[in-house]
Amino acid sequence: MGNDKFAFCSKEWVAVADQFLKGAAKDADLSGIEYSFSEVFANAPAELNPDAEGRVGWYFRVHNGAVEAGCGILEDPDASVVSDYEAIVPLARMVFADDPDAATEAQKVIESLVESGNFTRTSKLESPPDLPWTGNLHDVLARHTL
Repeated sequence: MGNDKFAFCSKEWVAVADQFLKGAAKDADLSGIEYSFSEVFANAPAELNPDAEGRVGWYFRVHNGAVEAGCGILEDPDASVVSDYEAIVPLARMVFADDPDAATEAQKVIESLVESGNFTRTSKLESPPDLPWTGNLHDVLARHTL
């Protein structure tokens, strides 16, 4: 992974997520876990090759005892986040471990985005599976986000 930085939600950025998740989960017992999470961003830059609606997305899922991350928009994920691309990029760059106040700041930004209709979080599950090995994913990706 190195210190390279990539455009948020680009193929290279998602490859960092995939590499991290596979490494973090290598010793985890994933048997019996079926879970999918997706993020979708509207008004994406043209260089990210958005769909006909101007959206890009990425996902991770646990399926058949394995974890993977990929580019694209899942049809029916267990949990999802939908937002505007430019509105979410500053949050994607925030490294929480380096700044104790960053989580509070991020929550305020999310609340503002929700109020403006630019952020939606959904879940079909009352209780999502416990996936502790995903805990550092945000910060890992933030360190690789342009």
